[in-house]
Amino acid sequence: MPQTQTQETTTQRAAREAEPALTLSRSYRASLERVYAAFAKQEHLAQWFGPQGCGIEDCDWSPQVGRAWRLVIVHEDGQPNPVGGVFREVLPRERLVLTWAWENTEYAGIETLVTIGFKALGDMTEVTVTHEWLLDETARERHGKGWGSSLECLAEHLA
Repeated sequence: MPQTQTQETTTQRAAREAEPALTLSRSYRASLERVYAAFAKQEHLAQWFGPQGCGIEDCDWSPQVGRAWRLVIVHEDGQPNPVGGVFREVLPRERLVLTWAWENTEYAGIETLVTIGFKALGDMTEVTVTHEWLLDETARERHGKGWGSSLECLAEHLA
């Protein structure tokens, strides 16, 4: 079955860009190469990604432009939350841009956009996560907590 893409109008695009967004930055005492690898390599990502107390199952993650990705975040209560999307931009050690859509939450099927930026700062590396096109302030708050906790898990992984 052929896949079709719907062309967004300028008005639709402007409306999406006006939706709530969040930006979080954290710095880590680790090289740019090591921090980028924690995001870019499936075997590393599966070890730390997700809010504290969660694990990753069924990790399909290989940053290549146009490639689909999917992971299942399993919470402490055993509830799986699959999420996936497509890599839109991959600039090694600089930026990953990907779509993000939950499969089984109240936000199921709503596509959002995630940009993960990397910047070397001497012996530190700064990571900036921007999550755009969020449905509302509740989604922004919930994703902010999730990303914040996940970035703390990255700090533990890099320690």
